[in-house]
Amino acid sequence: MNQSKYQTAMHQAGLVTVPEGVVKPVVEMSPKLQLRCPACEGYHFTVDVNVHTGTYHWQCEVCDTPWEISCTPDQGYVMKADDPDVHAHNHGYALLSYRGGGFPQYIVVATTAPADPTKVDSQLTYRYDEHTCPTNYMRVQHVVVNGNHDPHGLYEFVRFVSNADICKEAGFTPKELSEEGFSDWVAIFPELLRTTLTEEPSRYGV
Repeated sequence: MNQSKYQTAMHQAGLVTVPEGVVKPVVEMSPKLQLRCPACEGYHFTVDVNVHTGTYHWQCEVCDTPWEISCTPDQGYVMKADDPDVHAHNHGYALLSYRGGGFPQYIVVATTAPADPTKVDSQLTYRYDEHTCPTNYMRVQHVVVNGNHDPHGLYEFVRFVSNADICKEAGFTPKELSEEGFSDWVAIFPELLRTTLTEEPSRYGV
């Protein structure tokens, strides 16, 4: 007789006795925490670490406000403002230019950048121009360029715009940005309007 879906699920969860000689599955539970930023009331973010004990530092992915999260037996989860230097980076978007072709080719990727503006260009230039394979920031399984199965620097960093700057330019609140998203990329990256290369191309080829 075929097992019912309930019986099958019980067996898979390891909640019933299994016959001798049958491997009993091991079920591991790893709770995740859903957070809503008290500063901007942005949508819930999932923290992938187990924070049922101790302290965890988290930064809102919309307004970049840093928080210290702790768990105590009497108070449960508690969030309080954290030292801004603990998470010295901003969330936003980077404009990348493709290295190749006879015309401008761009992509926009979500990323983070140092909060110190003097470090943004150097760190993101290294990240995209040298250090990172496109599979780390594009939804593709594999990229091959001229036989190279790990082609770093396929795209070059052009410019970074933080979520805070997008909100300022578009008149959004961080909560609206998190809920509605953003699509007017030309407004923040006017380079996207280019259709021809300049007479003297920069190192980005635009």
